[in-house]
Amino acid sequence: MDTTQFNEIMPETDERVICIRVDKPISGEGYKTQFLPLVQKMAADHGEIRMVLLFEKFLGWEEEAAMADLASTLFLARHLKKLAIVNLPEKMVQYVGMRQAALKTDLRIFNTDQFQDALAWARI
Repeated sequence: MDTTQFNEIMPETDERVICIRVDKPISGEGYKTQFLPLVQKMAADHGEIRMVLLFEKFLGWEEEAAMADLASTLFLARHLKKLAIVNLPEKMVQYVGMRQAALKTDLRIFNTDQFQDALAWARI
């Protein structure tokens, strides 16, 4: 599998926080083969998920990824404790607001230069 087509699971990811760099379209295959297994393992191991999303470039979602994200709402609602978003794209603001209402998670938005702050907050 060529993972260069997927968004990066960043090296800052550890057993407590998942860090993802978004600079490619969000693909269905990447969502199902990389993202979901990672969050499922974190939830099983720790009972919660903490995540930092760093948007460098937002190029949209493949339909399959959007459907997988929607299907995972109940799972994430039970386990997502903290979500830090760095450099939230304007076209994602409304989507994030709707997801946050459904997930009822602790959400915080950070500016482009605040990745380290976002990571520190997610780890608390």
